[in-house]
Amino acid sequence: ATSTPETAISLYYQCVFALNKFVLKASRSIFERALRLNPHDPHLFYSMAVTLLQSGLIDECLAHLEQCIQLQPRFRSHALNDSDFTELRENRQFLALLGVTSPFDRLESRK
Repeated sequence: ATSTPETAISLYYQCVFALNKFVLKASRSIFERALRLNPHDPHLFYSMAVTLLQSGLIDECLAHLEQCIQLQPRFRSHALNDSDFTELRENRQFLALLGVTSPFDRLESRK
């Protein structure tokens, strides 16, 4: 018989396992439980953002990434270099969240 993890860290590891297996619905559900247990853990918000992005939920992804960065600003550079966020490299909201200027913004400012 398996026991249900009762700590946020146990849930985190279970979530990452599900995320790595692309079981996104289960991963999201477990991350939500972990965040209820530990709503101040930037790692949980970051991993939830990855899960949401892989589920195609960009707005929710960015909201969780923003909460992560508010808790731990060093995640800005991590997200910028993380291949999990490749599809957002030209997303203005993503770039603004990370404090990066979009090449498109620079072109528009020359007009």
